Parts: sequence; C-alpha cells; structure tokens
Amino acid sequence: MAIKLPTEFDGTEQVLTVGHDNLKGTDDNDLFISEGGDDLNTLTSSDILNGKGGNGDVHRYSTDGGGSIEVGGWRQSNIETFEVSNYADYLNMYMDKVTGLKTIWLNGTAGGEADFYNIGDDIDVAVYGSAGSDSDNGFYFADSAYAGDSDTMQMQFKGADTDIMVDSDGGVEKIKIFSKGSTENYVDLDVDGLTKLKIAKGSTDIDVDVDSDNVLSEIKTNKKFTGDLDIGGDGDDYYYGYSAVIGTTDGSAVKVTGAKGDDTFDLAGDEYYDYDEEEYHYPDLVMKTKKGADDVDLMYLGDVELNLGGGANDADIYDVDNALVTAGNGMDDIDVSAYGRVQVDAKNGDNYIDAWAGSAPIASELFPDLPANIAVKVDTGDGNDDIWVGTGDYGEDGNNDAEVNSGGGDDMVNIVHVEGAANIKTQGNDDDIRTGWRGISEDDVINGGNGMDVLFAGSGPNHGNQNGFNVLNYENAFAGVSNVEAVSIMDRQYIGEASFDGVYTGANDAGIAHYLLAFDNKYDGVSSGLQSSYDLDNMIGGVTIDINVMGEDIDYFNLDLDDDADDKSANINFFSSAYHPDINNFRNVTIEDTETLNIGLTDVPHGEEGEDDEPGFVAFGNYFDGGVFYDASDELTEINVAGDLHFGSAIAAGALDTFDGSGMTGSAILGFLDVSDEGVTVETGSGHDVVIGEDEVEYDISTGDGADVVAIFHEEAIVDFINTGDGDDIAFAGLGNDEISMGAGDDVAFFLGEDLTDADIYDGGADVDTAVVMGGVGSPMVSSESQFMNRWTNVENLVLGEDSDYLLLNAIADDAGIEQVDLSMGGFDELEVGSGFDNDLKVLLSAHYELSHPLLEAHGFFGEDFDAYNGDDVVVDAGASNAELTVVGEAMTFGPGDVFKGGMGDSDSFVVIADDYESWAIFGEDTEGFESLDVQRTM
Repeated sequence: MAIKLPTEFDGTEQVLTVGHDNLKGTDDNDLFISEGGDDLNTLTSSDILNGKGGNGDVHRYSTDGGGSIEVGGWRQSNIETFEVSNYADYLNMYMDKVTGLKTIWLNGTAGGEADFYNIGDDIDVAVYGSAGSDSDNGFYFADSAYAGDSDTMQMQFKGADTDIMVDSDGGVEKIKIFSKGSTENYVDLDVDGLTKLKIAKGSTDIDVDVDSDNVLSEIKTNKKFTGDLDIGGDGDDYYYGYSAVIGTTDGSAVKVTGAKGDDTFDLAGDEYYDYDEEEYHYPDLVMKTKKGADDVDLMYLGDVELNLGGGANDADIYDVDNALVTAGNGMDDIDVSAYGRVQVDAKNGDNYIDAWAGSAPIASELFPDLPANIAVKVDTGDGNDDIWVGTGDYGEDGNNDAEVNSGGGDDMVNIVHVEGAANIKTQGNDDDIRTGWRGISEDDVINGGNGMDVLFAGSGPNHGNQNGFNVLNYENAFAGVSNVEAVSIMDRQYIGEASFDGVYTGANDAGIAHYLLAFDNKYDGVSSGLQSSYDLDNMIGGVTIDINVMGEDIDYFNLDLDDDADDKSANINFFSSAYHPDINNFRNVTIEDTETLNIGLTDVPHGEEGEDDEPGFVAFGNYFDGGVFYDASDELTEINVAGDLHFGSAIAAGALDTFDGSGMTGSAILGFLDVSDEGVTVETGSGHDVVIGEDEVEYDISTGDGADVVAIFHEEAIVDFINTGDGDDIAFAGLGNDEISMGAGDDVAFFLGEDLTDADIYDGGADVDTAVVMGGVGSPMVSSESQFMNRWTNVENLVLGEDSDYLLLNAIADDAGIEQVDLSMGGFDELEVGSGFDNDLKVLLSAHYELSHPLLEAHGFFGEDFDAYNGDDVVVDAGASNAELTVVGEAMTFGPGDVFKGGMGDSDSFVVIADDYESWAIFGEDTEGFESLDVQRTM
C-alpha cells in the first residue's frame, strides 16, 4: 500500500515555541508544528512531544533556509509521521529519543541534504521533491531497527532527484518503491543488506541506480506498473560501472521482472563460492520483461534466460556462460555472446541479432531440446532481419555448429565465424547469406527458400589474403545448398591464381546460375596487385556473371561452360564508376563452349548528386596491351553488348558472325582479328566508336551516332559494307568493292587508289564530307575520268594522295557533289575540269589535317596532326568547263613549272597565303584564264 501523508486533523494543532515545550495530543489525529533556521529553532532538546492516541499524528518540521542546521535530543512518542520540509544546505537530525515513528516524509528538498541519525523504528520513507530539486539524503538506524532477516522498507517518490543512503546493522533486505507524480523520479539507493527490489503499481517513470555494495537477488515489478523503469548502477565502481549488481549466495537464479513501459536494465553478476565444487561461479538469471521498448544490458552471469516482451527491444549480453533469449513481436536489437551456447528466438519484426557461442563446454539445463552439436541457434519470424552468428572451437566432439531459421522478409544471415557446420534456412523474399572468408563446405545445409537469395563469400587483406574463389572451390562444397539463386564473391587477394568449377563444387547441381564478382585491387587507394588469372570452369549454361570493377589489371580471365549444358549462352555484366578512373584491364580473355555471349555495361555514379562524372572503361581482351579475347572452342557465334560504360576488345572468335553493340551509349574500341569465314555483322551504339577489321572476310559494319572510326585492312579483294550514323566519322575501306554510307556530320572515307572502281559506293550524307584516295589515280597515259565516283553521292571534298594523280572531273564527279579537290599531299598531279562539271570548284595546294587517332597510329596512318604542302608541279586545267575555279595555296606551292588554266567563266581566281614578308609565289608562262589574285595572311 502506498504511503499516505495525513492532511486532516480532528485532534489538536500545537505549535512549538523557542522555549521548553511539553505537548500532548489527543486520542484523535493531532498536528505538531516546529521550525528551524540560522536564527530561529523551535525544536530543542528540552521539548517533549506525545501524540497519545490516534494513528495519524504528524510532526511537521520545516527550515527557512540557512547553511547548516543540527537538531537533536527532543523526546517524541506516539507520533506516526515526521514530515520534514528542508530548505537549508545541510540538515542533521538526531532521533535517538524518537519512538513510535512509522514514516519520515521529506518535502521540497530544493537541493539541500537531510540526514536522519539513530532512527530506532522500522520506518518507511517518502521523498517529495520540487522543481529543480537534487538532494542527498541519509537514514541511519539504531541497532534496534530493521534487525530481522527479511525486513521490508517502503519508499515513495514524487518529483524526486535524490540519493538515498540507508545504514542499518541488521540490514533492509527488501525495498518496495512507489513512483508518483507527473515527471520521472531519479533515485540512487545505497541500502545496507538490500537483496530485493520491488516496484509497486503506478504509472510514473522511475530511474533507480543501486550502489554496487548492494547485491540484488530479485527485481520484481508489479504487473500494474505502467511507467518506464530504469534500473542500473551508480557508476562509482570501476568493475561494474553503471550496472546494478545481482547475485545469490546459494546458487539459485536471480529473478527479474520488468514493467509494461519502456524498461532499461543494466545488470552485472556478483561471484559466489560453491563449496561443493570448491570454485566461484557467477549467478544464473531468469528475467522477463513485458510489452514495451526495453533496453537490457547484462554481463558477468552464468546461465541467462531472458524473455523480452513485444516491442522494439535492445539487449546486450556478454561474459555469460550460456544464454537463451526470446523476444516478442517488434524490431529487436539483440547482441549476445557466451562462453558456452546461445539460443535466440525473436518473433516478427525487423530484427538485428548478433549471437556468438564460445569455446567452453559449460553444462546447462537451458536447452533441453537443442541437439548437442548446435552451439548457436537463431530463429526469427517475419520481417527484414539482420542476423550474425559465430562459434568458437566449442567442445571437443564437433559440437560447434550453427543453426539459423529466419521467417519471411529480406533477411541477411552472416555465418563468417562459424567454426563447424552451418544449417541455414530462410523463407520467402530476397535473402543474403554471408559466409565471407569462411566459405562453405559439404557439411553446410543452406536453403534460401523462395525469392532471389544470394550467397556471399570472399576475403580481404585482414584474412590471410585468401582469394574469394578458393574459399568456395571445394569438391561438393555446394552439396547442401538449395534455393539459392546467386553467389557473390569478394576478392582482394594480392597474388596467385583463382579458380572455380561449377561441376566440381556442385554449384551447377545446386542450380546456381548467377555470380556477382567484386574485384577491388585498390584498398584505401593503394593497388594490391590482383590475381594473375581467374578461371571459371564448367559453369552452368545460361550463367550470369556480374563484375564490380574498380580499376583492375588482370592478366587472364577464362570462362568455360559445362560441356553437357543445353543452354550455350553466358551473360557478363560489368559495373564500374568514374571514382576509379583507371582502365579495368582484363588483358587476355578466353571463352569456351559458349555460343552466345551477352555483355552488360553499367556506370555506377559516384560523385555528388547531379554531378556528371565520366563512365569507366572496360578492356576485355586489351588490343593495346597485347591481349586478346579468344574463343578456344570456335563455337561463339554471337556477342551482344549494351550499356553506358566504355568498352574495348580485340576479338579472335573463329565462328563469330554477329556482334551487336547497338545498345551501347559508351564508346567502343573493337578489333576483329578472327571471325567466321562467312563474314561478320557488326553494330555499335551512340558513343564515339572505333571498329577495326583485320580478318580476310566480308564485314558489314554499322555504327550509331557519334564520331566513329571504321577501318578494314584486307590483303584480298573482298566486298565490305560500312554504315555510320550522325557524327564526324572516319572510314577506311579495304581491298575490294566497298559500300560506305555515312550520316550527318563532316565525314571522311579513305580509299586505296589502285583498288577504286565504279563498283565502290560512297554516300557521305549531310554536311561536308571527304574522300581521301591513298595512292595515285589514273596514269600519265590515261587520265581517270571520274569513273570511280560513279556511285558516289554527297561527297564534297576529294583529297588525292602523295602519289602522282591524273584525274578528269566530268559530269560523274559533278553528280557525286565534288566541290573541292585537295592536291596538298604532294606528287605530280594533273587535274582537268571538263565539260559536264558545273560545280564551283576549289583546288587546294596546301592544307592542315587533324585526323590522328591511336588506332590509326597503330596501323601507320597519321600519327599526329600535320600541315601538307604540294611542292611538286601541278596542272590544273579548267579550260573546257564553265565552273568557277579557285586555286588556294601557300606562296611556296606556286612555281614556274605549274600549269593553271582558267575556265570559260569570268570569275576564276587565285588565293595566295603569304604568312611572312619574304613569301614568293611564282606563276609560270602557262598561267592563263584567271580574273583575280587575292593575297591573305591565313588560310
């Protein structure tokens, strides 16, 4: 029953004076009033107070402030309640002549300290604070008080923030606390002999800190207490810190029950000596909390049985022998480690569970139904759970296994530190099962259930530098794996070779068709020098391999499908970021027993939101590093590439007839070294692409929009087809009759003069397009009469190479769209503009070229930008044409041996570029028919 302060008095009201008072009450409830202070004290050692009859007599004493007040020696009897209102800094009351007292009621402490000495009765204590009150209060008992073995003191608090010291030789074994008021009460207890703490019914939050000298064997909360309960230590003990100390002396379990509110328990066990076993033990604990968001911290215990009610609970348990933890519905956070075994059962909710068993085979009755081999077991209900389990070298008979059963939801189960076998079962949804550097073995049983489940394995520099593949590449390692859709492998190894075999490991039989490989050779920005080779052998048909690349440099990457696979396709997806700007260099790549290869390229943004960072580059068979993409079985007929990374590959695949990169938005650099004898069809996307064909087969190449380069190098006359999209494109035609069609943009097509025929097709498309003829056209005896332009359209510029050229422009060239002929490359050139050519014509004797490209350099073409000047004699004769002729060149390119004849029109002109004051242009006697001469400083 709660402590009550009498407020109605049907007896007398008597006020003490500064002199001697001898006051007696009545048989009713009487009130006695006294006061004290620095200048006034009506309660003196000569006073005698007797309440006589009644059971509600009150002595009301108050101080009016001051520094230190001491009162003692007065005689008091038959008064049940001593009500003290202290506003002094220090109040010391000596009560050795007070008898018949039942309650000390301390009011309005306002930060002062009140100490009561030589209390002779078994009293209860009530402390009612005021706003901002923070007090230290002591109750010191005579030998006659609380002398029994099972004494109970009631304490009642309202608005309190107080330290309570109870000193009794006999000890107060049990404290029952009533929490009152509208704000949380804060109480520090130091009670001699205290072993049991009970929280009575009520609804006001209370925070109780128990001195480390008090060892509690029981903490019990009334089921009708609905406030928040916080029980811990006072923080003064180095060993126990802020934990309340619990324990028993007879080996029985400590019992703790929580409240319906949000409870906080910080408890630590006290060792006891077992005389039968002649050794020390920590106490066992049986603890139960009710529904609410409970926070429980436990340490230094034997067997722990913790039952958490529903709600968002947080439990930390460590340095215990064994632990059995159950939790109701709610989002629980349970972290438990034991020297022995651990079992956790959490119901529905998004739970975080970290459960570790130790290496000591400590006997326990907590787990009657748990098989002896299981050191740690975790069960959860529906929800997105995050579960970590680990075992030490538990026992000597193989009893270091782990079992996890998770309910529906997207769960994560981590078994990295399980020494024995792991038995994992997850239910529906998408689950992650993480084995880390531990990997898996044939003794593991892993069932992913429904959904997209992923098994994670791998290693890092802190785990012996084992590579992520080898922790899985054991015979029948996947024998116990089912309903797992993907395997993710992290690798940060420094050196060596990594391999994985889908048949040998049993992964194919387990249905594993999706692998996620995380290669990272830049740990904290420092290269770790990754594997020299990665071998994925006998993989399941239709396999998908996702590769997270971060600037790797890998010598060999080999992918081989199972010979018996019905599905002969494979999928490789690369994920990279501009955060790792280096080329992801897979130098040499070998594909085997594969007919169709699908490659995905995904840029993973890493900059600030909205920042436009450049996508990464994947070299898959590095053309410039002496590497190659090689089909070892000559079965690969189709390669499909899509995505937004840049991609490069030098391909030697003897059966390849299709390369479809139309889905690419990054740039492609592709070399086709060996393809199907029947020819190959190549498509690229919207990036700036480079495509080179070096095999003696027919090429049908189509590039998307972007500034693309297409080069075909034949030693045999073979018909090729080149189609480029919009952009400033470059095409190199090989030997044979070629068909070139280019989209909008300033395009350039290169031809071999000796191979040009009227069967070659060139459509330059929109804008200003150029044809470059390498090697001469025509001969000194027979001029080429533009027949090779017979199927040209939309070609505005014609560049003749450094050999001597003999060319007649006629109606064919006019229809082709020729408006400019460039003779700057040198050689003796004879250009005749005949009848039927009516386009205005510009003839260049000097020009500046910007056609450099790394791939062109590799084949000896235009290693850098350069200026060209024709220092040889030229003949330009437009006498038979009505075209308007303009001849442009540096001054030095005009010499006395040149022949210039204007046409029949009246607007033919010279433009001479004189870039210094000593430039000379010499026009010979065979110059005629020009109407104007313009001298300029620049072209």
